[in-house]
Amino acid sequence: QCDAQYTMCAVAAVYFALKHKSVPCYVFIGLGLAFKMQFLLVLPAGLVILLSKDQSGKPYLLWRWIWLAPVVFFAASGLPALFGGSFFKVIKVYLNQSTAGNAVHNINGMCANLSLPFYHVPKGTPAYYALLALFLCLTAAADSLIIVYALRICQRTLSAQQAVFLCALLPLVSVFFMPKMLDRFYYLAETFLAVYLSVKRDKDMLAAFCLLETGQWLVYMRAFTPEKFFIMKNAFIVAPLFIAFSLFFAARRYFTEFARTQPNESSEIDKTA
Repeated sequence: QCDAQYTMCAVAAVYFALKHKSVPCYVFIGLGLAFKMQFLLVLPAGLVILLSKDQSGKPYLLWRWIWLAPVVFFAASGLPALFGGSFFKVIKVYLNQSTAGNAVHNINGMCANLSLPFYHVPKGTPAYYALLALFLCLTAAADSLIIVYALRICQRTLSAQQAVFLCALLPLVSVFFMPKMLDRFYYLAETFLAVYLSVKRDKDMLAAFCLLETGQWLVYMRAFTPEKFFIMKNAFIVAPLFIAFSLFFAARRYFTEFARTQPNESSEIDKTA
């Protein structure tokens, strides 16, 4: 249940995908899912990579090894049974997470996203279910538009730089629109933003990263600020505005990243890969 563990698996899976190594990629996908359900946030980007090939025409991943991901997931989840635990109890964790923790009663678990202003809406009311459906539909629509447009523009020929960019953008978009999110769920997007910026110098993505961190900081300060500092204690309510501006800069970069007409042009990340 450690965010660093499943995120490490996500970074490793993308790395091996870009190296055309299907077996270790699918193994890390299975391990990531076994560590934490939030690994699902990067799978939309993984789908784009799976459906794409590099600039030489070679597919990044082979479909014939995809069965390794569920096999590794169930094998890793079954390890506690060797020490007297219950395999079914481990699997049941994934069913329970949607009704446990900070998100059990509220539409938002103190995450700086679009649903934060409605965190006080009680569960079971018509407004609660209407908002739940609305945010789920917005998430599905936003992710689908990003994936379809990217595949159409690049004609299923994806550079390594574009792949890493999508691994940062799609988790950021998903967490911003999705209900019942917790503050730490941006960790995957933060990590891939750092990976992208470590190789590619880009003012838009640097602005997106700084704004994302500011929004996160405002949410975290709610837990650390004494009650007497009322303004700082309640500043978390404006945190979604910083994430929205972060998405604005990321979207600007998205339409630049997927507006290229030279498929043979090498990028900084491609050279590094």
